[in-house]
Amino acid sequence: MTCRKILSAVTLASTLCLAGFAGAQAPNSMLARYGEEFRTLHTLPLRIGADDSLTAAGPTDRSAVFNDVPFDISLAAFIADDQAIMVHAEQVADGSGAANYTRYELSDWPIPGFRLKPLDCLEVSAEIVNSEHDLAWLREHGFNPAGVIWIEQYFLSDDSFNNEVVISLLVRGSDCDAEPASRFAELRSALQVHPHHD
Repeated sequence: MTCRKILSAVTLASTLCLAGFAGAQAPNSMLARYGEEFRTLHTLPLRIGADDSLTAAGPTDRSAVFNDVPFDISLAAFIADDQAIMVHAEQVADGSGAANYTRYELSDWPIPGFRLKPLDCLEVSAEIVNSEHDLAWLREHGFNPAGVIWIEQYFLSDDSFNNEVVISLLVRGSDCDAEPASRFAELRSALQVHPHHD
């Protein structure tokens, strides 16, 4: 696999399915922290935790625009020095049904119903990290995504495509020629996702 140089925060946000262009504070939180786990607060009720190889961070809330669609976003993560799991709980603020990921194949991980965006390898500059909210937030909480980053993403949407959960697995690498399959297997094993009915 060849490393792709990311030229702008807009390109990066689109590639990683991140919502770019930070706006005002989100009016509603969609993630709450309970000890070292997080619970979603919208129409997709999940408990999300990880083992003690990773440290919980967040959540933080904001509003942002992605492909001209406004989103309310809550972000949390489980972090180690060279790998991280980002957790987004999001709501399409204009009710337009933009959280539709049916173009991706169904996955049984972390629970049935998620859809998988396949593994990708990117080269991310420090300047891009500075300009992209989620990557800068990860760096502030102990995982620096500058350099070669491998990423795998999982998406779950409700029937209206207005509420979603996005789980992104990130692993630092030395180049894009050696896929770190075992490290992704470790990350998947470390994360626990369960429905909740509180």
